[in-house]
Amino acid sequence: MKVLLVCFCPPIGAIADNIKELVYYLQSRVTLSVVAPISLHLERSAKAQLISIDYEKVEPKFLFYSSTRDALKLCRALDVDVVFFFSTCIFNAVFANVLRDLPHVMWWHEPTKNRRLSIFRTSWNFICDRWMQRSSNHIVFASAEFVKFLPPKFRNSNNHSVIRLPLLQDFVSKNECSIGIGSSNQSQVDLLFFGSVEEYKGLELLCSAIKILRNRSILPTVRILGFGDVYSIAPKLAAYAKEHPDQVVIEQGFHSVEKISSAISNARFSVFPYLSVSASNTIPIVWANKRPVIATNLGYFQEIISDGENGFLFKTRDANSLARTIENAIRLSTDRWKIMSESAGLTSTEFSAAKISDELTRSFAKSIRAHSEEKGFARGRHR
Repeated sequence: MKVLLVCFCPPIGAIADNIKELVYYLQSRVTLSVVAPISLHLERSAKAQLISIDYEKVEPKFLFYSSTRDALKLCRALDVDVVFFFSTCIFNAVFANVLRDLPHVMWWHEPTKNRRLSIFRTSWNFICDRWMQRSSNHIVFASAEFVKFLPPKFRNSNNHSVIRLPLLQDFVSKNECSIGIGSSNQSQVDLLFFGSVEEYKGLELLCSAIKILRNRSILPTVRILGFGDVYSIAPKLAAYAKEHPDQVVIEQGFHSVEKISSAISNARFSVFPYLSVSASNTIPIVWANKRPVIATNLGYFQEIISDGENGFLFKTRDANSLARTIENAIRLSTDRWKIMSESAGLTSTEFSAAKISDELTRSFAKSIRAHSEEKGFARGRHR
């Protein structure tokens, strides 16, 4: 099977990480060509044919990059069976239109993210999404919760699949994760938050829960590894950390993969107090390092977490519920916590990039069959 992967996205972030992981595994299963910005740095794509676009060295002409036109010409000359669009970008619609005679698979990454964008970007994304839905023979969602965003007229049991985001293998500790003890040079903490710092990540809710616990003389230790301005996005948490540095430590900036993996292993639980949930790699990363999680009981998190087995769920936007959950978690017996940690490690295998790539390959085959059936139906109708 010959596949063209179209992926326009920022060079850093969850989408870029997912693409790199998928390219590495897909290239051993299909004949893969990839069109992407050169800034994506697909170093592990030795078997794939790359069509790279360097947007830093060219200027747009008439609101369109000449390098994009060149890439379109190269793509049209390729002999491929199916086009796979990963991420949401206006250029996807352009490529979909030019390559409209081929079967299309669309990975609808984060339909809920539109709620967190400006009105202009939300409207723009809505138009692009609708275009892609019309042109796609098969749509892949990372969460069953997302299927409801697909208009009923585009929805049937055969034209979409639920396939999880792949586990990012680089974030899995290279050493065997020991259960119950941190590394020798770091003290263990009760709770870890890591990832980008945004309002919807719920850090202020976490602060409220910690304050509730403090009033009851329960003092869980918390470590924040966040990319973003914690002091402006979560000012109450920042003020609390300044007042109680022995309990809450905030480390801002980009953090290495090794540092994040080490931090996960040195925390009893990782906490995700999100106010809204899209698909996320973070929880499988924690599980792969044999640690349980605490997370909001929304959508994707609720689908993948078995409450009390590989983590705990709490009521969304409810500081009292989060406080109770944290209290129950940190008071677990060592044996019970070890059982949860082992369960988390076993669950992580469901998110292996190899497994996800096999599922995607089956989706490509479904798209090709659907496209062939549509063409046959169209020929029959015009006879």
